[in-house]
Amino acid sequence: LDRYWTTGNALDILVSNAGIASGDWQTTDDGLEVTIQVNHVANVQLVLGLVPALAKSVLQPRIVVVVSGVHFWAKAVGADDLHPVRIALQKPESPDPMRQYAVSKLFNVLFAAEFARRCPHPIWICSADPGPTVSQLGAKDPITGHAQQPMLPPIPGFVTRPTAEGAKTIIYTATSPDIRETGGYYSGMHEARRVST
Repeated sequence: LDRYWTTGNALDILVSNAGIASGDWQTTDDGLEVTIQVNHVANVQLVLGLVPALAKSVLQPRIVVVVSGVHFWAKAVGADDLHPVRIALQKPESPDPMRQYAVSKLFNVLFAAEFARRCPHPIWICSADPGPTVSQLGAKDPITGHAQQPMLPPIPGFVTRPTAEGAKTIIYTATSPDIRETGGYYSGMHEARRVST
């Protein structure tokens, strides 16, 4: 952020896409669980730190927070208590990487909706779900870089798309003049469709 601020440039589009999946319960130097810190806390800090640059845009500035449909699983994977401090600081009896990832993406969706409601600047924001996309998410431990078991094993019959296909939803929400409402959740195979507010 400091390096960007030295340029004094306005920012027209911000795609906030941080995503890791840790196979074990690990904490950062800040004491937060690593998946929550990288996927949610760092995203929030980046977005909030760049609000002044977005507010300087002469266009309609946009923020796209890249999320995952996995956020719908947050309760199903045992996250009954969604208090963010407890989720980030307290190690559960049985750590589950899917739980942490799902909750981090739910927090992303909630952040985008709340930012849309509270931001005093005319900055458009949405959550964009690229759908089930082939990626290296979870292939390496985010702290050590060592190979680890994938978060989800291959599921017979489960269709994933190439990364370039998944990117279409993100590009569409970042650039399409057809999308005018802020705060929504968009998902789609090619052209994003609004799912909810």
